[in-house]
Amino acid sequence: MDGEKNNYIQYKMLLEDASDLIIIIKDNNIVFVNQKPLADLGYSISDITDKNIFSFIHVDDIEKVFEFQIKKAKNNGVPDDLIFRIVSKNGRLVFVKIFSITTLWKGKPARLICIKNITDIKLNELAVKRSEELLSAIINNLPDPTFVIDVNGKIYLWNIALEKASNVKSQDIIGKSEYENAIPFYGYKGPLLIDLMLKSDVEIKKEYDFFQRTEDVLIAGRFLASTEGKNIQIWVTSSILYDIQGNVIGAVESFRDMTEIQDAEEKIKSSIKEKEILLREIHHRVKNNLQIINSMLSVQLQFVKDPESADLFKDCVSRIKTMALIHNDLYSYKIYSDINFGEFIPKLINNLCSIYKRHDISIKIEAEEIHFGIDNAIPCGLILNELISNSLKHAFTAGDKGSIIVKLFFDKNTRLCNLIVHDDGKGLPPGFDISKNMTSFGLLMVNLLTSQLQGTVRINSFDGTEFIITFPIKIKKK
Repeated sequence: MDGEKNNYIQYKMLLEDASDLIIIIKDNNIVFVNQKPLADLGYSISDITDKNIFSFIHVDDIEKVFEFQIKKAKNNGVPDDLIFRIVSKNGRLVFVKIFSITTLWKGKPARLICIKNITDIKLNELAVKRSEELLSAIINNLPDPTFVIDVNGKIYLWNIALEKASNVKSQDIIGKSEYENAIPFYGYKGPLLIDLMLKSDVEIKKEYDFFQRTEDVLIAGRFLASTEGKNIQIWVTSSILYDIQGNVIGAVESFRDMTEIQDAEEKIKSSIKEKEILLREIHHRVKNNLQIINSMLSVQLQFVKDPESADLFKDCVSRIKTMALIHNDLYSYKIYSDINFGEFIPKLINNLCSIYKRHDISIKIEAEEIHFGIDNAIPCGLILNELISNSLKHAFTAGDKGSIIVKLFFDKNTRLCNLIVHDDGKGLPPGFDISKNMTSFGLLMVNLLTSQLQGTVRINSFDGTEFIITFPIKIKKK
């Protein structure tokens, strides 16, 4: 008897040290339970001992456990894979998995049950399941026809929009791999984009009119003829699907009929083209009208005998010609909203040299390729017209040779555009102040037009005369 008692004590000590919950039941009543795991459930040994095991099982799982117990009694080979819920003392549900064997307790037959807490594992599984259900719900309700295949090429999900487009119900195609003929946009059995995800670009080009690959996403388009004989454009997107370990588990593909969007784009392009034609015609007519005015003034100039009056006519002609040149350039360019002012400057200078007959003056141009909108091009053109005209008329004595330098550049530091006209002529009178010398209509125009550009005028009188015009501008510099 002492030997049996010692064995019982050793057996009990071994069970007490187990990390999992161990109970021994006789006639469904608990006769032993190890204390440490039991404390995690909030129970004491006195709460459990001599109680029926079914009183701790969640009410919805009692029938399942009872049926398992019967099967186990009939066939000891039934695997211990039963998962159910027990209720802790504070009412918290705990998922458990049991392993049981027949044993002896105090010399009588009993059942030893090892109860393993798998709550964390089960909650993770439920979270993954809910995530999958949410993802399936999202894909299923996408407005674009969409389907998902697994790594074996079998349909895993076939959304509502694709059901409507293909007239194939999801229950009739899920689990199958013959999806090519069910896609309504292709009309033939052939590789879909989803089948080409891991193929080379050469293979994709054989099947699609255009495509773009970005990491694990493939976007492609195809022009097709519908059953009604209309041309349609289908935009297809396919992406590889990975599990949390980074293994490929399938792919998803969606379709979008871009025909209406394409038609809208064509209408917009047509409308823009019409407006470009209209704008071009406006520039053409403005240029022609300015040229008519210019011609009338030039004819009238031939009959003007007074030199002072003749100079006024020439000034008017040069200003009108400048505006006409700008409209002519706008008319000539494909982009009617701006003008390459760097290319425009030589044309303006040639025109002024022709009007004032000063081909003996050397003019150097240092101009960057800067594009101005018409709101800046006309004021800048007129400012340049006035400054160069003044230099040609007043800076040099008749017959003297001289030079004029014209610079145009964008200062990256100040973020300002700089227009500079410098001549090495006679220079301005000492103490000249443009703000106090507005008797000249030309200088008045320069000042007013610079203000219109929200810019500033500075004058240097060293080695001739230098006008520096700076102003802010949004430019397209090529």
